[in-house]
Amino acid sequence: MNILRRSLPPFIMEHVAGLKHLEIDSRVLWFTLAIAVLSGILAGLAPALRFSRSELSDILKENTRSVSSSSGTGRLRSLLVISEVALALVLLVGAGLMVTGFRNLQTVEMGFDRTRVLTFHVSLPEEKYQKPEQIRAYYDRVLLEMQSLPGVESVGCVTSLPSGWSWNWTEYTAEGRPPTSSSERPSAISQIVTPDFFRTLRVPLVEGRLLTASDREGAVPVVVISERMARDNWPGQNPLGKHLKLGRADSSEPERMIVGVVRDVRSSGFDNAPDPTTYVPFAQLPQASSAIVIRTSTEPSALASAVVARVRGIDPDEPPYDVRSLEQVISDSVSGVESSARMMMIFGFTALVLAAAGIFAVMSYSVTQRTHEIGVRMALGARRFDVLKLVVGKAITLATVGLAIGVSIALLLSHALSSVLFGIIRIDGIVFVLLTFMLAVVAALAAYIPARGATKVDPMQALRYE
Repeated sequence: MNILRRSLPPFIMEHVAGLKHLEIDSRVLWFTLAIAVLSGILAGLAPALRFSRSELSDILKENTRSVSSSSGTGRLRSLLVISEVALALVLLVGAGLMVTGFRNLQTVEMGFDRTRVLTFHVSLPEEKYQKPEQIRAYYDRVLLEMQSLPGVESVGCVTSLPSGWSWNWTEYTAEGRPPTSSSERPSAISQIVTPDFFRTLRVPLVEGRLLTASDREGAVPVVVISERMARDNWPGQNPLGKHLKLGRADSSEPERMIVGVVRDVRSSGFDNAPDPTTYVPFAQLPQASSAIVIRTSTEPSALASAVVARVRGIDPDEPPYDVRSLEQVISDSVSGVESSARMMMIFGFTALVLAAAGIFAVMSYSVTQRTHEIGVRMALGARRFDVLKLVVGKAITLATVGLAIGVSIALLLSHALSSVLFGIIRIDGIVFVLLTFMLAVVAALAAYIPARGATKVDPMQALRYE
């Protein structure tokens, strides 16, 4: 349990109820042990019952029937080896794709700079901060206090952090776009930000201008939009100066003039394409609950304690929460993929070990069964290399069949999972080739050891072997 707790991200441990209290249930443990013991007993009963029914005369004449009886068991052993290799490859490829998928999520370009940014959230109670001017005054003080901290380059305020933008969708009406029914109205992610938000996350301006301090209450309602938003509503046109109304058609929200276009921002590494996004000035539409982003010249965590102290100094009853670096926020948002990738690696490694052990056991048993045959071959002049090729060749043949089946199954599963886990699982030819080659090498080594022992058989002793 301690290993499991350490493997989970701190954010998951803090926010998922019950994980801190994971304990081993004795009833589940004993039940699992009982099932394991019972499985072992049942697996051993079949050969025991078979031999218990055998007559002594049949046992004494076993050698005369060995050739005819060995064909069925030989096919079964071959089938087991093929199944082990195929299953091992499927698990290994699944683990490899999950690991590469997680790394891609960690490094995917999201349209902003996540490095050296500290974040936290504030949620003001409605009964205490009832008026918009109170909310504006509070956040103005927070931004000033943060900006005065040593090592702080810029500070911005936003409705929610990028990993949580998918919750902020709102309907809108675009100028020049044909009217639609209420059930078909377009929607976009709406973020309410302060002017320095773009500088803090380094979101580039494409055309027009960014929000400024002059975009305050009483000024002309304005909005900055993303490239995707511009393409969706005004393809081939200049969106600057056009108007956009956020919210339902019958809402009291004013029409906002588009003053700028910024680069697209992905709200999640899982997204195949960035979502249409709008940025509304915080001064014109203050929000009681918001996130603060702070770009620093040093390690963000070094400022955490000072940030908490400054915010508490503004209002001791409203402390900041969820103080983390933006890199940690993004990493925690894909932590489930990381845990899954780690578990797949464990399963894949276990399957690799079991496949190697299975091939080794089958080849060792096959060599033992064919000791007399090998002695005859060597007595007739067969070279050690010929014996080695005979034993290893059979193993390679079985492994090749298993690899072919495993690749086919892995491709089918990868196609199926890529549609379900979009943005995580992608068919990667390099992963397929490397893991197939690795498993083939392991299979060859597992067969080489008993094969090498077969080359050391003394022909005279082998001829007398029964």
